[in-house]
Amino acid sequence: MNSQANPYAKRYYTLEETLNRLKEAGIDLDTIDDVLMIAREDHGENRLEIKLLCDEPITLVKPCHTKIIKLKLPVDFDRQYWLDNYLSPSHIDHFISEIESSNWLVTQKIHYSELKGIAVNTEDDFLIDAYQPTESNLLVTPVALDVSYDGLHVRPYESSWLRNTKHQKIQTEYLAAIMTNGTLYYVASKRKTNRILESYKLVESNNCYTLAKHNCEGQPRENNWHSLECKTIQELIKNKSFVVTGKALHAYVEKNGTTSKAKPQPLKLTGEKIDNKRLTSLQKFINELKVSAKQKKINFDPFEMRCTKGMLLEALKRWEKNRVSVKKDRVWETENFPKKTWESEKRKDICRTLSHGGNPDVNYLKKLF
Repeated sequence: MNSQANPYAKRYYTLEETLNRLKEAGIDLDTIDDVLMIAREDHGENRLEIKLLCDEPITLVKPCHTKIIKLKLPVDFDRQYWLDNYLSPSHIDHFISEIESSNWLVTQKIHYSELKGIAVNTEDDFLIDAYQPTESNLLVTPVALDVSYDGLHVRPYESSWLRNTKHQKIQTEYLAAIMTNGTLYYVASKRKTNRILESYKLVESNNCYTLAKHNCEGQPRENNWHSLECKTIQELIKNKSFVVTGKALHAYVEKNGTTSKAKPQPLKLTGEKIDNKRLTSLQKFINELKVSAKQKKINFDPFEMRCTKGMLLEALKRWEKNRVSVKKDRVWETENFPKKTWESEKRKDICRTLSHGGNPDVNYLKKLF
C-alpha cells in the first residue's frame, strides 16, 4: 500500500507532522503542546502514544541473558601502590566511585554487530546488541527500573517520563531500560577500562561475583566491562526526540477524527487546554500593549504593570470581545482571574501586576488601548 492510498503509511511522524494530520482530520488543536497534552491525558486503547526516536548509538542487553551485580572494592586494594605507579588521586577516587556505585552487567557472551534495526535472528541470538542508527531508527518507550541494593531483584515498571516533561521536571526515575517491538531491553554502557580495572577480573562463587587480581601477565583480558546507564534515554528526552507511529496516529484519527463531509467537532476543552489558550491570549494582549505603548511613546514594562489583576482581567475581557465575536469561544468570560493561570510560572514570564499594597493607576491600561 502506497502513501497515497494510506495517508498514515509512514513509520513515524514528528509532533509537528502529527499536529497537521490531526488538524486535517478535523480535530481542534493549536500547538504541539496540545498533542502532548492528549498523549499525557488519554490512556485508552487507541491513545496517541508518544515514543522516542533513537538516532544515537545504543547498546541493548536482553534481561533473560544477563545478571545485574553490585561490586565492592577488593579487600586487597592498595591505594598507595597505584599512587606510586603514577596514578593521580582523582583517577583512583573515580575508580572507587565507579566500582561501588554502578550496576554492573554479567552475560554469558558479549557479541557486537551493527544492526539494521533490532529484530535480528541468529543462531546464538545476540546477548548484547550494539545498535548503530540507520534509516530505520529505533522507536523506543522508556522503562524505569527498580534495582535492589544487592542487584538480585530488578523490577521494571511504567515510567512517568512524559508526564514529567509537562513541567520540565528532572527525571528522577532510573530510566535504564526500553521497550521496542514489544521486547524489553536494558540499556548498557561499555565502560572505559583503566590500569586499575584491567588488573582485575570477575570471579563467581555461589552465584556471587567479586573482583580478584588478574595474575596472568601478558595474557589478553577477557572482561568486557558493561553497566546499566540512563544517559542515552535522558538525552533523548532532553532533546525532545518525540514521535508518533503511523499506526497510532491512524487509530487515533479513526476514533476521534471527522469525515471530510462532516463539520469538524472540537475536542472537549480540558482545564489544561483552556489554561494554554488563556496564556497564549495573554501573551498576544501584552504584545499589542507593547506596540501601542511604543506608538504612543508611553513607558511600558509588562513586569511592572501599574494595575491589579482584576483590572487586567477587565481589560482582557474588553480586548477579547473586540476580537472574538462568538462568546463561547472566548477564554476570559470569567468572574475572577483563573487561579491556575494566574499562579503559573508561564504567566509570571509574560507579565506581573502590583502586589498587595501597591498604588494602581485606574487609567493605566486605558491609556494603552
